[in-house]
Amino acid sequence: MPGCIRPATSSRRVQDVEAEVLTRQGRYRQVADNLQVKEIWVGEGERRKRYVLCFNPIEAERQRQHRAQVLACAFRPMVNIESV
Repeated sequence: MPGCIRPATSSRRVQDVEAEVLTRQGRYRQVADNLQVKEIWVGEGERRKRYVLCFNPIEAERQRQHRAQVLACAFRPMVNIESV
């Protein structure tokens, strides 16, 4: 699912989290109109860690539209300041 993913962990562990958690298959559970969650366990035994991924489809769509606007502005031809 597209959207903004913000790992709630220390920055040095972000790469480990991305490799283990964000690529894990599974279904999101709908908990509200604007919130879906997926629970993921990494590791085994007492040292395993629990991660909860949250996805807001409304926010994801707003951010997708914003990125499209930013890209459209970035690729728009620049105006020559001297000719204005």
